[in-house]
Amino acid sequence: MPPVLMESAVQAPAGHDGHVRVLGALHIAVSIGELLAGRVRSSLPVRASQWTTLQGHIRAWRLLLADDASRTEPHTRSHLSLVVRLLDALLEQHCAGDEPDIEAWEAVMPTIAAAASHLTTFSLQQRKAASRQFVECR
Repeated sequence: MPPVLMESAVQAPAGHDGHVRVLGALHIAVSIGELLAGRVRSSLPVRASQWTTLQGHIRAWRLLLADDASRTEPHTRSHLSLVVRLLDALLEQHCAGDEPDIEAWEAVMPTIAAAASHLTTFSLQQRKAASRQFVECR
């Protein structure tokens, strides 16, 4: 049975805040990973603004992962941690002047797909609400 989250961030008790934020962060991380990989698969370059956006999100995700409140849902947190590490490695490669190619993106896609599969245990409404809460709390 999938975990149940409150419909609105306003209704969420303080104990569920970390879980909701981790779910939202994972939803955003998977979406960004899929978007960037899709660009590379379509032979489109990842734009400088997209790398900058990813860099900002990685900082926020790291802060969230360092927060004890993020430990309330270890399975979702584990997926987020793995996706963040992989996206960060691709960002570091880009910053070093070596653009990640399709093979590099294909190597991370199984982990992103596993995280996306985990996200399907939550309703789309829950994922979107959690994503909004994560962005608002940043």
